Amino acid sequence: MARPLKWKSHDGATGTGPGREQATKGHDQLGLFVEAYNGFDPANDTLDVRVEGTVTYEGDTVPEDFAPIDRGAPEVDDSVSLKQNELKESDENAGRYVGYVGANSFPIEIVRANVVTHSGGFDVDTTVIVNGTGQASYRFSTPDGP
Repeated sequence: MARPLKWKSHDGATGTGPGREQATKGHDQLGLFVEAYNGFDPANDTLDVRVEGTVTYEGDTVPEDFAPIDRGAPEVDDSVSLKQNELKESDENAGRYVGYVGANSFPIEIVRANVVTHSGGFDVDTTVIVNGTGQASYRFSTPDGP
């Protein structure tokens, strides 16, 4: 299988909405890395970012009907997501808050990050990472090239 992929789904988002989507190329492990900065305060701001996926069919030209990826607990909101209280201040950059969540064994064709809640007054970057199970890898590739 090809190298694992990573891409910025959002770059400096200042509000809600979906980010850049990308085909997973058969990878079934998902990761979401979120950075909030330029005024983010986890005690006062609200932020909710989740990973969503979809499939396409022959003849489809635009992916649509994205659904939250749920880790399998039907009675509980267990989507692959991060909220403001799950972000921690970076040890390297004061005022920058980061968080990571992952899930494995979720085959899906196309994924993206979606900023579902954003109280405003700060910026958000989201990075989605996909990898294959049991796959040896030495570096990540971007969807547009190495």
